Amino acid sequence: MPTGLVSIVFVVSFVTALPGAVVKEIEKSNTESKEGKEEPCIKLVEIAKAASEITEVAKDESSLATTDALAPTPGSNLAADQAGSGQTQTARLAPASPGQPSPKIRVFVTGTPVDSVRDLKEGLPGAARWVQVVESREEAELVVDVVERKSEKQQSYSSDPTRNLFNSIIPEIRYTVIANVVEGDQTTTLSGSKTSSTSMWRIAAGELAKAIDDHVEENHERLLLRRPWLPVLGAEYVTITKELKKTLALKESQGVVFTTVDDGGPAGMADLQAGDIIMESARIGIKKSVDLTRLLAARKPGDLLVLRIKRAGGDKTVSVQLGSPLSP
Repeated sequence: MPTGLVSIVFVVSFVTALPGAVVKEIEKSNTESKEGKEEPCIKLVEIAKAASEITEVAKDESSLATTDALAPTPGSNLAADQAGSGQTQTARLAPASPGQPSPKIRVFVTGTPVDSVRDLKEGLPGAARWVQVVESREEAELVVDVVERKSEKQQSYSSDPTRNLFNSIIPEIRYTVIANVVEGDQTTTLSGSKTSSTSMWRIAAGELAKAIDDHVEENHERLLLRRPWLPVLGAEYVTITKELKKTLALKESQGVVFTTVDDGGPAGMADLQAGDIIMESARIGIKKSVDLTRLLAARKPGDLLVLRIKRAGGDKTVSVQLGSPLSP
């Protein structure tokens, strides 16, 4: 059989064995080609590249779906707080212990382009542990304003001529989605990017969703304290640090200490005092101030908050009836 005919039979057999999505990608490249006279060897390069890119998209979509399935809901465990900082992504998605709250921050998504706004709304629930998407600006603690998306060709040079040939046929593009995260009068610009040879706007929006979630986790306590309906404890508290331990002459090296207590507020009425160290509540350890803030955010005015405290070397259990922020 002539060599040319063997090549044609090989190419046809290779194409028919590919998934339909890959064949469509090849047909699309043929339509867009100005010359339409690529050599068989070049066509094989395009086929292999298209198959590789579509496999990558499928993996990315599968990853997003898995994250969505594992994302905690309100009332779930703060895995990173239990084991300290430096957790891996797997540890962050560890199964929850009963009773540990993780109240989410409400986010309203707006802006242009419309496609990226839609992609971000769809990506946030799967990527976010700390964010809940809402449909009105009035009920949100954060507003995410999608302001731009851009694509940039990535220049890649290699000593390998084959790789340079690949890049010249199907260049890699960096797809980026940019948003302003607005909290009151404070604005933070965040972005998500993905580099690929095929359109990756949706995956870039998913990366932006992860960046937003990390931002919310880092500022979680401050955002919760902005809530006008947060139950009132009637006391100020901070995490114990080395400096604070020395300043207040504390015996404990970790935990949360009351710095001021309003005598007429819920904490004062329950006989809590400045200098009391909060150890736990409902068998949940209180190691940082954000732990107590999350407990408050998971309750409503009128609820009883049971605290185990340390005072003058001894342990004491105190029940505080939380007040309403609307009370005079």
